[in-house]
Amino acid sequence: MSLASFTDLKASIATWTKRSDMTAIIPDLITLAEARINRALRTRKQVTRTQNTSVDSEFVTLPSDFGAARAARVTTTTPNDFLDFLTPEQMGDLKATGPTGDLRAYSIVGGEFWFLPVPTVAATVELVYYAKVPALSDVATTNWLLTEHPDVYLWGALMEASIFLEDDENTQKYAALFASALDDIRANSISDSLAATLTPSPSAQVV
Repeated sequence: MSLASFTDLKASIATWTKRSDMTAIIPDLITLAEARINRALRTRKQVTRTQNTSVDSEFVTLPSDFGAARAARVTTTTPNDFLDFLTPEQMGDLKATGPTGDLRAYSIVGGEFWFLPVPTVAATVELVYYAKVPALSDVATTNWLLTEHPDVYLWGALMEASIFLEDDENTQKYAALFASALDDIRANSISDSLAATLTPSPSAQVV
């Protein structure tokens, strides 16, 4: 059976569980698996950026697909300075000093970015972050994770199904397969990141 779409995945879960009475709950099982995936994965495929985020106040709403911060760079200054990431406690200490001038630090508080010093003039910031895996649905029928790693979706949903069915043996089995698939994805991401090499162009090489 193909695992190319949300419909394929739902049908496969029904086949593997050998249950015909779980149609209504299978989308919930996939959602629960996605929640675990988004907490566990931080890979190169998830890295995205917003090129022209206008920062004109102390707090800015996080992108809707935000998973975790990676970097922030001010693009309206020369040079384009990277901002320091601080904990909320460190940001509180910094704010107590009454900082002024160009942006130099940021943090995450609830559903917002926190920037300091408080800008008096709007700055443009490039935000680089790990995006959540796009959720599957009857409308959004596939995503990069299902295309490249259908097993992680299947094992994760079957683990959730086993929890629902109070099947401890299968819960342990599918949990191990799910964890192994996540580990493989993380290992591949690290390998891909380290594999790049810089090779001078032929015209730049000294003969």
